[in-house]
Amino acid sequence: MSDPADTNRFWGRVHERIAELVGRPRNWLLFSLMLGSYPLIHIATHPLPDPIPIYDQVEPFELIDHRGEKVGIWRGRSPREEAIDVCDAVAQAYPEDRRAPDQICEAPSLPEEHAAICKSCLDARDRGRLHVNLHHKIWVATVICSDCDEMSEQVQKSVYKIQHHSRAMGKHFKIVGFTSQPETDTPEVLDALGSKLKASRGMRSFATGDPQAVAAVIDNIFNRHTATRRIDGAPKHNQHQVAIIDPGGYIRGYYDLRDEEAVDRCLVDIGLVVNRGF
Repeated sequence: MSDPADTNRFWGRVHERIAELVGRPRNWLLFSLMLGSYPLIHIATHPLPDPIPIYDQVEPFELIDHRGEKVGIWRGRSPREEAIDVCDAVAQAYPEDRRAPDQICEAPSLPEEHAAICKSCLDARDRGRLHVNLHHKIWVATVICSDCDEMSEQVQKSVYKIQHHSRAMGKHFKIVGFTSQPETDTPEVLDALGSKLKASRGMRSFATGDPQAVAAVIDNIFNRHTATRRIDGAPKHNQHQVAIIDPGGYIRGYYDLRDEEAVDRCLVDIGLVVNRGF
């Protein structure tokens, strides 16, 4: 058995050595330099991933969503921009009021002579809130239907995971599901489907409309035969696929919702498109 006195002397020397190291300012300086240089070392030893491929550009389209409002890609003036112009009349009527025009109009003591311009402002604001223009947004496209076998629990779980991990992007990110059964999937049916799937009302839209127009959008995103890689199969068989579209309208990747690793790659690629531009 070791002598307790020797053990105490050993630990005493250890404590003295530690106290000596901690008590020297230069050691703290070296430690701070090492800690501060870690990000640079990490960047030097971990190169950035390859750029995300650029596939075809999605053609402009206009459909209706589960709220009965317009959703699509259009490059004209948006309802939100029109609302700003309409509400400018309110701002001119109250030049010294720093509140937003719609907040002014919602005040209880509003002069009667301003009722008309305020009504126009609030109506334009509400239209601007509901219309979803995907131009200049990052969005994920998927194919859905209210009554099909391929809307499996795993597929729903994967879409919800994308929704959850992308919520910090707010209004700059959308998930758009295009129904493969527009004949029966009316806005009311899709609204009920969204509630069933616990879909975020701010982040997700379910699009329907004229059957030929909806089929053309699905074909444009998933099935067009070009020199670039596409997902094989008819639109009604694509419920397990998603595609990332960047703010310029270019498709950046395809992912299988049944594959957890593919879903994780989708989330990583969304971050790369956000951070490295398009």
